[in-house]
Amino acid sequence: MADSSTVTLLFTDLVGSTQLHDRLGDDAVDVLRRQHFRTLNDAVIAAGGREVKRTGDGVMAAFASATDAVRCAVAIQQ
Repeated sequence: MADSSTVTLLFTDLVGSTQLHDRLGDDAVDVLRRQHFRTLNDAVIAAGGREVKRTGDGVMAAFASATDAVRCAVAIQQ
């Protein structure tokens, strides 16, 4: 019998990233991007998830429950 576990996927996106890049330039955006991904990764881990892959300016993360995914999304927004 197949495993019937549920996985909840969370996708993030940095709104306005292209305009931000145009305004700040390559070097400043690289620093900001590294901080952004560190913040995302910390929130995912704290909520019990795991990063599956990066998607340009966001991540796809997997969680064992929808509650954990929502908790992570709220933490990221804050």
